[in-house]
Amino acid sequence: MQRVDAVERVLRRTTLASGALLALGIVPAALAGSRLASAASFDEFVRDVRADESALPAVQPGQRLTHASSWSIGTGDPFAAPIGARGETRTALEIAHEGRSLLSFAQDAAWTQLPDCTDRASFATRTARLEVDPAFHAVVRVWLHRPAELVGTDSGRRGALEVDAWLFAGPGASTVELLASDSMNHSSSASGAEPSALSALAECLDPTQDLPPQGMQFRIRAWTRLTHARHPGGTTGIGRAPAEFHVSTDEFSYELSCTRTEGDGSPNPSSYAETRTLKRSWKVDVKTPLGREHDAADAASFQYEVF
Repeated sequence: MQRVDAVERVLRRTTLASGALLALGIVPAALAGSRLASAASFDEFVRDVRADESALPAVQPGQRLTHASSWSIGTGDPFAAPIGARGETRTALEIAHEGRSLLSFAQDAAWTQLPDCTDRASFATRTARLEVDPAFHAVVRVWLHRPAELVGTDSGRRGALEVDAWLFAGPGASTVELLASDSMNHSSSASGAEPSALSALAECLDPTQDLPPQGMQFRIRAWTRLTHARHPGGTTGIGRAPAEFHVSTDEFSYELSCTRTEGDGSPNPSSYAETRTLKRSWKVDVKTPLGREHDAADAASFQYEVF
């Protein structure tokens, strides 16, 4: 009698465990299916919710350096100086979704130095590229920190160039603003951490999550200290703070990159690249009970992707 009871207990536990494992497969798939049925696609979200620009800091009148797309100080055009007789740097930013380019931007800076001296004779910056997807508009702010110190005595290691690019959902004119700052303090804000596998599973199990009311927004910020200088003992390179990447929602895949180069105008400058990417995809496999492989073959797996 005791042996029969023991066998019954084992069978009961086995049945409960099998049911629990099956539920772990079926319930996430069912909930993910509900989420997929009600979720907006990337294009729908971008089209239906124009991004809120209230987070964009206001620009004071005295901060505007020029209304043109380029600015220079000193004697001569450093971009026209021969290769090897100038220093230059480029900050290139790219934002994409599933291989589709949303923003491609590049800002160049160049300078020349006085003979036998690290002091700069001239400095200039210009926008080399601004390409924006028609469903978005960009606000790019290029800050020159202490621009008056970029040429003259002890200028070789002074000043900084900051590119702060915002991309907002909604069509409209894209702008590049050249701004001046008297501060050399660089305050960075933490870039949002990429979602973990556990948080992705939690989102899959919760089909009620909402997309952000502020709409689809991207931001890349790159701060570069203009310390590049040639001197008798060698060369000092530019200083780079880590690039900052911000995205308003992790519901959709994205690829963000910041590449900074420096050189003397020759075809092979040194390059430093930083990226942040997210491939938004879940896959839940539901095992079919024994003996029902043919009946439930179509329900054996479930793929949830929002791109």
